[in-house]
Amino acid sequence: GIGWRRGTRGGEEVKILNRKLIDQVVASTEPIVVHRTPLQIKRLRQSLGSVELSQSVFVPIGGRQNSFGILSTHLSSEAPLTSEDLNFIQGIAYVLGVAVERIESDQALRESEYRFDLAVRGSNDGIWDWDLITDQMYFSSRWKSMLGKSDSEFDGGIHDWIDHIHQDDREDFEAALDYHLHGDTPYFTCEHRLLHQDGSYHWMLARGLAVRDDKGAATRMAGSLSDITENKRVESQLVKDALHDTLTGLPNRALFSDRVTQALSRTARAKGDLFAVMFLDFDRFKMVNDSLGHSYGDQMLIEISSRLQKCVRDVDTVARLGGDEFAILLEGLENERRAEEVARRINGALGEPFQLADREIVSNASIGIAFSSIGYHHPEEMIRDADIAMYQAKSQGRARHIVFEKGMHVRAVSQLETETDLRRALDQNEFVLAYQPVVDIKSRSVYGFEALIRWDHPARGPVPPMEFIPIAEETKLIIPIVLWVMEKACIQANEWKRNFPKTRINMRVNISPQQFSDPNLINDVRHILKKTGVDSSNLRFEITETAIMENPHEVIHKLGLLRELGIQLHVDDFGTGYSSLSHLHRFPIDALKVDRSFVASMGESVENMEIVRTIISLARNLKLRTVAEGVETEEDLIQLSKLKCDHAQGYFFSRPMDSKSATSYLRKQNGKR
Repeated sequence: GIGWRRGTRGGEEVKILNRKLIDQVVASTEPIVVHRTPLQIKRLRQSLGSVELSQSVFVPIGGRQNSFGILSTHLSSEAPLTSEDLNFIQGIAYVLGVAVERIESDQALRESEYRFDLAVRGSNDGIWDWDLITDQMYFSSRWKSMLGKSDSEFDGGIHDWIDHIHQDDREDFEAALDYHLHGDTPYFTCEHRLLHQDGSYHWMLARGLAVRDDKGAATRMAGSLSDITENKRVESQLVKDALHDTLTGLPNRALFSDRVTQALSRTARAKGDLFAVMFLDFDRFKMVNDSLGHSYGDQMLIEISSRLQKCVRDVDTVARLGGDEFAILLEGLENERRAEEVARRINGALGEPFQLADREIVSNASIGIAFSSIGYHHPEEMIRDADIAMYQAKSQGRARHIVFEKGMHVRAVSQLETETDLRRALDQNEFVLAYQPVVDIKSRSVYGFEALIRWDHPARGPVPPMEFIPIAEETKLIIPIVLWVMEKACIQANEWKRNFPKTRINMRVNISPQQFSDPNLINDVRHILKKTGVDSSNLRFEITETAIMENPHEVIHKLGLLRELGIQLHVDDFGTGYSSLSHLHRFPIDALKVDRSFVASMGESVENMEIVRTIISLARNLKLRTVAEGVETEEDLIQLSKLKCDHAQGYFFSRPMDSKSATSYLRKQNGKR
């Protein structure tokens, strides 16, 4: 730099090296010497001051892999340079290149280490490094801290690691390690539990990769360790949630089916083993939900689950399948009587009142039982059959259990076919109405007709009402069916009114309990009245007392709305339900119908005679009329007349008739031929 003008040092390279010359130097492996003419020397002197550059030597500064620049050596003398001079300059350029390369390499290494350290700290993982030649291992501070240890602790080898692994996980860990070391797996990975300093076990995920020599033998292995305890907790909770009912904590349908599958497998191996599946449905639970609210319904379900668990052993499984449906798996039974004893014990426990909203609620269970001795292969079949038996128990009354028999499945399939056919029957006009006369006892003249539905199945012929009505009730197909009956009966009533204008004939239609859960009931009735033009005062709706008491507040409200439309209301089958006589006066009703079971045996049973007498007397005191069903003899009619019953119907007067026969019956009653 001696002799250079102030402010020009480092800024005149372009005047000494042009792009072409730079490319030549970089591409060359030998020094390039440039000799200048007097004119060139003079031009450079103007820029560089007193310095004369007669010749220059240019050598690339290169490391082992890259070129970093050019070393320029300038001479004022024109004396030729020897080979030693050129070699010396080349040596300096090489040393400079290696130095620059090392500096860049160190910088890159520091940057890489910084990034690696940042990545490790960011991932919160521990690092381990295993020298398989010396069997020495390095564990990072984070690795140790995850086990609650300090940097000075845990400096052992792989065996110390394995000693801290949970006994149940060691075999899997060692197997995964061996597989990778022998080249059977591309990576080493293993979830296992490690002993923490506080005595607890933490779930860890170990990952690693082996470094191999030319022969493929592992010489070194390094990897990371992640604490996955929280992940495992969440995973365990998700599994539990997937297999357990969130409200009661009991196993759900999926877990219950799995346990039944395991029980079937054990029974297949040991032929003498016996177990049972119980299916439970609780009576009046819907009423609790509807009247008190779902929160109280949930409280009741929690209490039910607690009582059920107290009725069985620890080896048994109590599950909630949904709603108020529970199932129980009873294993290792000595005989079938044991399961029936449990069923009785359950209904005994459920007989104790539930304290809900300062009220005492009593509930019982309908229980179906299926035994493994039938020879099941799939859990769904066994649960299905227990369910079928439960519905059989439900149809026979409250607080009882039924053991499944093979014939029940045939009936269930038949019921399913009936349900399918019912859906088609309305569209295909397969239903018809029959009419049974209701007679005024004093005058023995026709007072009205009860409309009764009949089903003429295209393949099976006439289907008894007792066979399809319960299915229609269960599937709620009864709602459109009753509306159909209502409309057809109103049309027939209008036709008789035109044909027999001097005869006052009322029409009676049975209303299903399901009808009162339909929010459209009142509007549907208004529509039918308007469409048919029938006089609503000639219309009678009959509803059982049991239906009223299932949900008295809702039913009584809707009965009041029907009364406002001018329709009279009769309580059907009175005396067979469980209505409270103290509440009877609150019901917006017009008449009581004495059940046929009391009327038919009046002459044979003093008790039944007194029941009929009491009902008629009660109705009279409440200013209600009475209708006796099931009148079959003259003696029945005479006795009812003595008891001052108002109306009667039964086979003594006529069996149910089609509309044509009923019209002829009316004509005969009116003296027309």
